[in-house]
Amino acid sequence: MVNKLSYDKVIKYGTQGFEKYLSEGFTVNQATSRSIVEFEIQTDDFQDVEWILYLILAKLGIEHGDLRDDIKSQAMDIIHSNKLVKFWRQEGLDNKELEERVLFVEGIKDLLTTV
Repeated sequence: MVNKLSYDKVIKYGTQGFEKYLSEGFTVNQATSRSIVEFEIQTDDFQDVEWILYLILAKLGIEHGDLRDDIKSQAMDIIHSNKLVKFWRQEGLDNKELEERVLFVEGIKDLLTTV
């Protein structure tokens, strides 16, 4: 059975994996695809992990100048539906942790709306 990754680990592993693929010569598009496949293999269909990954990949795509339309669309859907924040609220996070995560989502939203 695959363990669920924590919020911090999704961000860390998602970013590290993406950067590793770039350093190996993958394009941004290829690194994005490879990151999605790796997380699908390792996370056993945890929706919140997938949602965080799409937000991270949107951020990385913007930072590297090649944001895929499907990633942008997925990220905007996650943000506008508020489903990730609703999920976190249901998990019963303390106010500080929830606030930090909401700021993370808002930061991605700001990046996406300026692209």
